[in-house]
Amino acid sequence: MAKTSFIPSQHGFHFPNNFINKIANIPGFGQVTTRGRCGGMAYASLDYYYAHISIPDYKESYFPYTDFNPEGVPPDSNPLSSYIYSRLINSFEVPSAIKYISLTLASDHATWFAKGVTRWTKEDEFPKLQNSINNGKPVVLGLISATNINDIGQNHQVVAYGYDYDSNTKIITVYVYDNNYPDKEVVFSTDPSNPHVNSSTGEIWRGFFVHDYIYISPPQIKVPSKNWIKCLYMDLLHRTPAQTEVNGWFNVLMRNGSTDSVADGFLHSTEYCTNTTNSFYNQFLNRQSDPAGLNSWTNVLIKGTSMQDVIVGFCDSVEYKQKHPIPNEFVRSLYNNLLGREPEPGAVENNPIHSGKSTTEVIKAFLLSEEYARRVCEGYYQTYLGRHSDEGGLRGWANLVEHGLSLQQIIKGFVLSDEYTNRSANR
Repeated sequence: MAKTSFIPSQHGFHFPNNFINKIANIPGFGQVTTRGRCGGMAYASLDYYYAHISIPDYKESYFPYTDFNPEGVPPDSNPLSSYIYSRLINSFEVPSAIKYISLTLASDHATWFAKGVTRWTKEDEFPKLQNSINNGKPVVLGLISATNINDIGQNHQVVAYGYDYDSNTKIITVYVYDNNYPDKEVVFSTDPSNPHVNSSTGEIWRGFFVHDYIYISPPQIKVPSKNWIKCLYMDLLHRTPAQTEVNGWFNVLMRNGSTDSVADGFLHSTEYCTNTTNSFYNQFLNRQSDPAGLNSWTNVLIKGTSMQDVIVGFCDSVEYKQKHPIPNEFVRSLYNNLLGREPEPGAVENNPIHSGKSTTEVIKAFLLSEEYARRVCEGYYQTYLGRHSDEGGLRGWANLVEHGLSLQQIIKGFVLSDEYTNRSANR
């Protein structure tokens, strides 16, 4: 027995080929209707295998019938689905794809001008499979079922990763990842008395051929767990979510595969923006919000205005200035509220308002200072990563704040980080 290191449960996709049939073009022939996206799944699984990248951990259960159609597979809006489809098209752009036509139209038995599908499979294609696997390389197999062009979509594509051959009995055994049967080892077998190839799944194939395959570097697609979503509720909305809320966001993830869009959804949600506005009322005006002000500032945040600009609005308001008279008490309050400390000697008396700077300019200078940036980012390390910062990381994040990146974008960077994702799995 000879086998490569390809293992269906590890290197194959964990969902079945339930994709809706697609139209593909075979060069030299024309358009055909495919059997789902079997060729794309075969090609893509080998892409991840040869790239030594873990295959995206999507499972059939992530795509239930009530929420997805077709069920069990990523929808077309998901990047993995799009990648598999692109590889399906690629699988019909190689020279050997024409064999789907020639072998479909050929008879099983030999004729005066051709070997027939049985002999082609056993005498020509099986030795190619042996040679590749002996060299440690799994191969794509094109499986032939159809006997006429109208049924050509019944043909199939799988990955062969091992074989056995008994030279005495001439029994051929091939070990296959069949994308119709995820996480299983499927076994093909045939012998001199059998003109066809029997599958351990009960299917019978007229024969097979070694399908040309060209490697493409695959995308690294992360599939966060529901714990990641739960942690967003806890860290951004400061509450424990209902299971229906988690499931709703998880379905959003499964549809488009974008953790970025989910994080944006939280950071621009009414609940998050309301909480943020309330915290600014407490921090800067030392009171609870009033309905009109709360609604106004919340809507500003929902529309994407940076937290820094909203802070400027609070600190530059008439109410704030009445509480902290310009210039000295106003500047002192910025040290207290933005830097969390008392000003150093002389800083208040020599503040830039005395030299003509506006209150808006002064507030912005505080918000773009290294001290403010480091203080805020240190807080994010502790809130989202559960640890104190490291100097290199803190310097990098603080530099972005100093250059005006919104605090929402900084927070998003933290919750999208591998460290946050890994930490969320254990919380």
